[in-house]
Amino acid sequence: MNFYKAQDQARKQTNWLLFLYSLSVVSIVLITNMCFAIFVWYSNPSNLSNVQIQPEMSIPVIIDWFRNIVVGLGWYKFLWVTGLVCGVIGIGMGFKWLSLRNGGRVVAESLGGRVIVPNTNDALERRLINIVEEIALASGVPVPPVYIMDQEQGINAFAAGLSLEDAVIGVTRGTLEGLNREQLQGVIAHEFSHILNGDMLLNMKLLAVLHGILMIGESGRTIMRHGSRRSYSRSRRDSGGALFVLGLSLCLIGWLGQFFGALIKSAVSRQREFLADASAVQFTRNPEGIGGALKVIGGYTSQSKIQHDGAHEIGHLFFSSAYKSFLSLFATHPPLEERISRVLPSWNGRFLEFTNQAETITQSGDAYSSFSGGSTKPKNHSNETSGAGISSHHNGEPLEFTLDLISESNVPDKITHSTEALFLQAKSLAHEPLGAVSLVLALLMDDDKAILLKQKSVIEQGQKAWLQLAEETKALLNDLNTNKGLSSQKELQLLEMAIPSLKQLSLKQYQNLREIMSMMVNADGRVELFEWVVYQLVRQYCDRHFALSKAQKSKYKTIEQVAEIYEIVLSRVVHYGGGSEEEKIKAFNKACNAAGTYTIQLLPIVSCSQAKFTRAVHALGRAYPLLKPRLIKGLINSAQSDANINDNERQVIRGIAAVMDCPLIGLDL
Repeated sequence: MNFYKAQDQARKQTNWLLFLYSLSVVSIVLITNMCFAIFVWYSNPSNLSNVQIQPEMSIPVIIDWFRNIVVGLGWYKFLWVTGLVCGVIGIGMGFKWLSLRNGGRVVAESLGGRVIVPNTNDALERRLINIVEEIALASGVPVPPVYIMDQEQGINAFAAGLSLEDAVIGVTRGTLEGLNREQLQGVIAHEFSHILNGDMLLNMKLLAVLHGILMIGESGRTIMRHGSRRSYSRSRRDSGGALFVLGLSLCLIGWLGQFFGALIKSAVSRQREFLADASAVQFTRNPEGIGGALKVIGGYTSQSKIQHDGAHEIGHLFFSSAYKSFLSLFATHPPLEERISRVLPSWNGRFLEFTNQAETITQSGDAYSSFSGGSTKPKNHSNETSGAGISSHHNGEPLEFTLDLISESNVPDKITHSTEALFLQAKSLAHEPLGAVSLVLALLMDDDKAILLKQKSVIEQGQKAWLQLAEETKALLNDLNTNKGLSSQKELQLLEMAIPSLKQLSLKQYQNLREIMSMMVNADGRVELFEWVVYQLVRQYCDRHFALSKAQKSKYKTIEQVAEIYEIVLSRVVHYGGGSEEEKIKAFNKACNAAGTYTIQLLPIVSCSQAKFTRAVHALGRAYPLLKPRLIKGLINSAQSDANINDNERQVIRGIAAVMDCPLIGLDL
């Protein structure tokens, strides 16, 4: 499955939706003007004395009748009504979009969702966090925050957000309690596919668009209430009745708009669900995961129903139908039987009984998952547990905790004092806000004693409480390096695991961290590659969350438009690969063949400085989404030209992909 083509298809569907939406707005404008004309005629019949209703109905007669109404109203009134309707719809869309600009957490919190802290003591929640991390690492996207809807017993989940940086995953309590690890993995993979396929942004746009139409009906209800109050006054009874009729008309128009809007929303959502189901199977290599989850929903009394009042508005975001639809045309999801049959062609038609997983996990320790960047193929997690978390109160200033990460009693005997136990300690750090801070600072600490002394001074001046924690974390990472158990790739995976924890910091704490990071990177007067990658990853994934940056609009549609920018980026990547001049030219040409940039040439290292390179990478981030994977694929081909991707090449490509907001899945890094 080509996720990038799927994203392009989602964008084309957006254009089609905008056309249909525009058509519906035009229809609403015309109908509203007709209703207003009737209101004018009701108030004073002489205003429309020239309008004659013909007994026969045909298109020319209707057009002539409407023209007479416009003439009777006057163009001034017609334009005034048209502007008012468009204004109400536009304001409704604008306010809704502004409310969504902070990303998926707005949707999750509006449904009563509670963010799960990564170091949670709940076994079911720990299992969920582990699965989300596995799928995120396998798909090459940052680990998103996870929300739990504690009051919802139906089996359901959703993904929401405007981009990879602000995406969230939400699940119901019923999902945690009713699905085993394999089935839950299928559901989470399904939601990740919505993120990668571009469905998440499409669904968020649908929310804003349909809310604009909803505002017409809300305006009608307001006018109806105002008309009802005026009717109680004898002197204003006539005008009150007219206002009531006008308000009722607007309510009906709004309802009609919502009717057709729901049809559009449901039709698009059903098709995207099939794509997400297929993508989930590709992620997990296991159709029984998502197929089993659907079978449990079919056999569960609560099924996938969401009790929250907001379920109807955002029902198309969920994994399965959030509410009962009496007509298949309005169903946001295909029938369960059809979805199961597509992923499990040999299905016997029987659903599965609901089995509470809490007791099963307690008995088998299913929540433990060792640190790995491997595949998400189901494994036997018979000895799963989790390290003791780091207690802190991240809403206050400053944070205080001790580096008591994990006790031997919490680690299986066979991995105590081993490299894997150290990995668990590092992972426990990533799961706690201040632990994540110390992990970031430790990754930036230099091995040169003179430079390290400057960096420690920077940390002490910025936040003295962080220094000891960063030093202890650095010692932990050094132990892992001594045991030859930690590569730069796994260090970056640890960093990506820490992103949700960093998002739990306060704005002041994050700004302090970012300032300290910048000063640490520049402590030696130059920017090393690994430092650049760490700094870019943190800023890319956290700045949007704290509203310190905005999503950039796509600018470059063709490869020719980005050729000169790409020349700088590719040249620097080739130099990171090393080798002779001949080998570098070979790698450069191989990248050009993959990306389709045949007019550029390898630049000397002085012509692609770190500053130019950074600006060029951010500029490439404004390329259209279908163009980005071609550019990344070219970089990967250059790194693979000598049949070996070194750490420098892997790091820089990972950082570039993050800044460009382009997942590496399917690109074979």
